[in-house]
Amino acid sequence: MNFRIFKLLLIIMCCLFVNHKSYSQLNTVVSDKDKYISIIDSLRTNKIFDQKHINKVEGFYKDGNLDLKTIEKIKFNNYLAYYNIQKLDYKKSKDFCEKNLNYKVVSNLEKKELGYSYYYLGSIYLNQGEQKKSIEHILKALKIFEEFKNFDGIGRCKMLMAYISFNLKNYTDAEKIVNEALKVMPIKNNLYYMLILTKIKVLRQHNQKEEKKLLIKTYNELKQNNKIDKEFTIDNNAFLIELYIKEKDFNNARKIISETKSVIGSINSQRALDTFNWIICDYDLATNKPLSNEQYLIKRVKESKESNDLQTLTNLYEYLREGENIKGNSKKIYEYSKSYDSIIQIRANEETKNEILELKTKYELEKKEQQLKVKELLLDKKNKLILILTLATIGIIVLSLLSFILFKYKNDKKEKMLITDFTHQLFENIEEERKKFSFELHDELNHELLVLKRTLNLESSSKIDSIINDVRDISKNLHPMTFEKIGLKESLTTLISELENKNNFVISYDIEYDNSLSKQQEIQIFRIIQECLTNTIKHANAHAAKLSIIETEKSVQIEVKDNGTGFNVTEKLNNGKSFGLSSIIERCKAIKADYRINSSNQGTSINIEINK
Repeated sequence: MNFRIFKLLLIIMCCLFVNHKSYSQLNTVVSDKDKYISIIDSLRTNKIFDQKHINKVEGFYKDGNLDLKTIEKIKFNNYLAYYNIQKLDYKKSKDFCEKNLNYKVVSNLEKKELGYSYYYLGSIYLNQGEQKKSIEHILKALKIFEEFKNFDGIGRCKMLMAYISFNLKNYTDAEKIVNEALKVMPIKNNLYYMLILTKIKVLRQHNQKEEKKLLIKTYNELKQNNKIDKEFTIDNNAFLIELYIKEKDFNNARKIISETKSVIGSINSQRALDTFNWIICDYDLATNKPLSNEQYLIKRVKESKESNDLQTLTNLYEYLREGENIKGNSKKIYEYSKSYDSIIQIRANEETKNEILELKTKYELEKKEQQLKVKELLLDKKNKLILILTLATIGIIVLSLLSFILFKYKNDKKEKMLITDFTHQLFENIEEERKKFSFELHDELNHELLVLKRTLNLESSSKIDSIINDVRDISKNLHPMTFEKIGLKESLTTLISELENKNNFVISYDIEYDNSLSKQQEIQIFRIIQECLTNTIKHANAHAAKLSIIETEKSVQIEVKDNGTGFNVTEKLNNGKSFGLSSIIERCKAIKADYRINSSNQGTSINIEINK
């Protein structure tokens, strides 16, 4: 009995100790401003939206001791605005955006972040059927994004503008806007697929043959790309299922419904859940069955009314009406039809206002242009003559300068080409000599040492082994023996593994490369990356580095970055002692690659792009 009491007391004491320790850690995190900002940035970057993390962030935000800067508050509000858009809670999302608009914005960083607040409001108003307010906020966001050359923001704004043209039934203009945005997309990321899905929706209205081709292509791409958000897979699958239902291909429709059902559970998004339920409705109606998810639709009607989500309400009433049509319930059909028509009328009225506004804006612009032309025609003849003579004089001077500059440019270009060709040939010759010397060390000297080892005693033999290993390392550094056989990608992974083991250093990598460059280019790329990583380990005072290689249709893009202390790039290049950095630059020039070196106290990044 005493033993049981003692055991119980021991358990209670352990629990109290653990709780005290957890509470102390929580207090440390809450009171640590830097950790708060780091958590916010991490959640935003990785799009983590589960309720546990949301509660933690809100707890940080309510802590008055943090003394947050305006930029940190704007980031927080944008994070929760986006979270609530995913939940289709437009009221809460709008509140967070409007908080940001009330701040006094001073820095460029704050202004840039504010662009997303305007963008979110534009998206909210579009879904609520208020297209005039939507375009006002989209244009404000677009102005900010264009000022800072933020292509992600520009692409998102163009997508919303395409939807507005789509709602106005101007499908040609909508497709044109989407294509403009797709042209500036460097890689196939989440935003790229957002635009592709917008284009599919537009093509559905006026080019269904092209739509099917793009749908199947996107379906296959998303199945193979695990880095893209699963919401885009659900949206694309929904379009494809609609197409198969229209073609009465129910086998393929069921197959993709099953695939989509396996994905939907892993996503915390009300919009994605709605999209999946639209799929179920389409299939039930096409097979002349009562709606299997009717209770879900009725529940969503109430929620959509509360958030004034007219887009979702339109879909809900339409599906509920068609479901009652199958059951033959005329009373319900009338009720749902009336609700549906009232929402369509609200949206149609708003569209008319927008069309009038668009025409008026166009008219005002044309009127101003005409007034400027009239003013130009009324200029005094004498002033015109003086202007023409002045322009002619300036033109002659400019032409003379241009001729001189062109002549000098051609000569400089010719000299640069000669230097580049010479450097390229020099590096090739050096590499060839290193290769020969590496083979001689590995094959001949190693062989001689092995023969010598057999003739010596045990103590001398171990020393010979050490020398043999040193020779092998020197040989490998001179030229990777298996490079021609295993290729660039495997050679790099071997190099990274060796550097990590020898230096107790973390190097992560992401290599997407398909052997599209010549062997001469590949060996120079290997040398450049080897130099970058070696310099990082020796001089950067870094804890980790990352290598990324991305291959597109037109180029191969390389990035090596670390979290070290950084350095002054200009000063390093000018002091004449930075052989490693100069070697990287010269090798880039030799293979005609573009390069960019950025360094600060937060780390160094070296970006290289080789056109195919």
